[in-house]
Amino acid sequence: MKKLLFIFLSILLVFGCATFDTKQKSATDLERLAEGAKAASKVRPYHTLIGNVSGSVDSTDTIDLTDGDISFVVTGGGDFYLYQYESTATNQTNSPFYIRPHDYTSEGVHTLINSIATFPSTSPCWNFRDLDATAFDANGTICVQCTDVGDGTEDCDIVLSVQEAGTITAKITIDADGDVILHDDVSFTDKSIKLNDDSSLSMEGTEDGMDEDDYNGVTIRGRTCGENLLQWDLVVLKNDTDEFHKADADVAGEYPAVGIAVAACTDGGSVEVMTKGIVRNDGWTLTPGGTLYLGTNAGEILVSAPSVAGNYVQPVGWALDGDHIYFDFGRTGDTKATGTGAPVRATSPALVTPDIGAATGASLILTGKVQGAIETIGTWSSPTTTNPYSPTAAAIRSAVLYYGATGTINLPDASDGDCILIYNTGAFTITINPNDAEYIVREGTAQAVGISITLSSGAGNYVALVSDGTYWTTVGVNGTLAQGS
Repeated sequence: MKKLLFIFLSILLVFGCATFDTKQKSATDLERLAEGAKAASKVRPYHTLIGNVSGSVDSTDTIDLTDGDISFVVTGGGDFYLYQYESTATNQTNSPFYIRPHDYTSEGVHTLINSIATFPSTSPCWNFRDLDATAFDANGTICVQCTDVGDGTEDCDIVLSVQEAGTITAKITIDADGDVILHDDVSFTDKSIKLNDDSSLSMEGTEDGMDEDDYNGVTIRGRTCGENLLQWDLVVLKNDTDEFHKADADVAGEYPAVGIAVAACTDGGSVEVMTKGIVRNDGWTLTPGGTLYLGTNAGEILVSAPSVAGNYVQPVGWALDGDHIYFDFGRTGDTKATGTGAPVRATSPALVTPDIGAATGASLILTGKVQGAIETIGTWSSPTTTNPYSPTAAAIRSAVLYYGATGTINLPDASDGDCILIYNTGAFTITINPNDAEYIVREGTAQAVGISITLSSGAGNYVALVSDGTYWTTVGVNGTLAQGS
């Protein structure tokens, strides 16, 4: 029995010595590692600070720290603070801007470099601060603003803010829908995106840039549609309702088109309208470079200009290839000149306004004076034979009249500069009668007011008359002129 007890005690002693030796070695290793860390470490962590409370100070250990060493604090609320150590500083300001010894008269202060409000938080931020003031105000921030509606289902926006006149103001937001928003800021006089040399705002115009029935471009949002719209309907903004309707080239008040609906809209709903950009539709078969026009069916796009009299002709874009169209609704259109009552405008920039007349069939009724334009009434082979013939004042602003009857031509009220050349196309005696208040000057001799003259019979005889508003003066004649009654 004694022998067994001796053996047991011997084993216990050996095991105990070995264990003590192992523990001693472990302690020695830890101390050695700690000593090495003190000598080489540039980073020191702290836990929650007690600063920013009246009368409180932060307790720190400055032993073995040198200028430039980095310290950080992570608070229980998830805030992260990064500091740099300055051995000679004695600043008395509390954390989080400084960490100081509990005896703030001692040298050695940690100065805040940066701070991050990390998760958990509905608005985590990264603050960028300078070192030019004791308040360590933030010069810029990047914040994530989240609507916490459940794990993995949050909608979060990223907001970039900068200091303007001492206040952090949001400048750019990238929202959860992918929109990039430039914020309104009354202190900014220019909120544009500036493009420098060789830079651009580009739109991808290939299959790689967008899927079927997608678009890239400039759009208007926030308005309503006044009727049901389909995707890719051309639209007009009605001035009586301020709503978008389908544009139509042959209905007054429903042109010009100002954009294209990029998605279907139910009457009264919110609509998005693109005014400039690229659309892809694989159902189109287009000729590259071909011009596209506003159609004569509501909302449609035509590959050729409307041809019916009175239709509005408006180019709205051109084909990039078989299924991509570049739309630009800044281009104006015009009404076809042959449409009854349609306004006709000169193409010269100096004569764009006012209207110079209205089209009626194939003719133009002039409402103003047109210099250099000559109206032909009848032809040599098919002269005018109406008796009496009474042309309108507008018809003889500058006209050649072929007359083929023995009869009377009643001149209208004249204005300064009106002129008419009357051809006798055969063996006809033609009486030319002025307005009752006007005179005819026959070969230098003024006739009595209202007195007519006769052009002698004979094919090719003619007389040219020019008016000053009171007198019709003969400036050329072939044949003879006799005073009439």
